[in-house]
This record gives sequence, C-alpha cells and structure tokens, in this order.
Amino acid sequence: MLSINRPEAYLTRMLEREINQQEVADLLGVTRQTYSNRCRNGTMTSTDFSAIAQHFGVNLVGLLNWCGVIDIADVRDFMDLVEGRVPSGEGRSASAAAVLTQPTTATTTAKQVGKRQREVFIRGTHAY
Repeated sequence: MLSINRPEAYLTRMLEREINQQEVADLLGVTRQTYSNRCRNGTMTSTDFSAIAQHFGVNLVGLLNWCGVIDIADVRDFMDLVEGRVPSGEGRSASAAAVLTQPTTATTTAKQVGKRQREVFIRGTHAY
C-alpha cells in the first residue's frame, strides 16, 4: 500500500489556517495514531475523504488529487467519457481512448465505460 499526502496539509493551504492531525482524526472519530496510520498505509476510505471535504467545505476532487489518490488527467479523461468525447489519453491509463475508437456495440461500450469509470476513481486507494 502506498502512503498518501496528508489531508491536513491541503486543508491548511486551502483554508489559510492551521489544521492538525488531531482535528481531522476527531472528525473521523478515530485516534490521531489511527488517522496517521491510515495516511501512512494508504487505507483512507472514500467515506473518510468525503467527510473531510464536506466538513471543511473543500472540493473533494481537489483533496483526492492532493493526496495522490487520483490523477487530474484521469479526471479529465473521465469527464470526456461522460460528455461523449474521446478522452485525450493523458491519464495514467490511456485505454479509454482506444475503447471508444474501436467499432463496437452500444452495450459493450457502456460496459467498458463503466469499467473505466471504476478504474479512474478507485485506482490508488486500497480501502475501497
């Protein structure tokens, strides 16, 4: 498992006030040590990130990107898929561009797009 950049560093930067590990741990209902271990071991959950973003009023995608859970190029590729465009392929996995340029049935494409969506938003976290 990979460690992540700590959310409190992003929060401090975005909110322009000091946010420490204890404050985030309290929000998540865990000890500071458990929170620290989750960051170090890369076991933060989607619920953890969502709770942090919502509580502090920051953008969830920005937080996930800062922490190294998702790559912004993957988000762009995902948005291209959602909006019906061929992805640029700049993300960590350029397979989505190939999927949409091959002749195929609508059913197959929908299944492949769904798989790509899961790849984009799950990659990098091991707690999902």
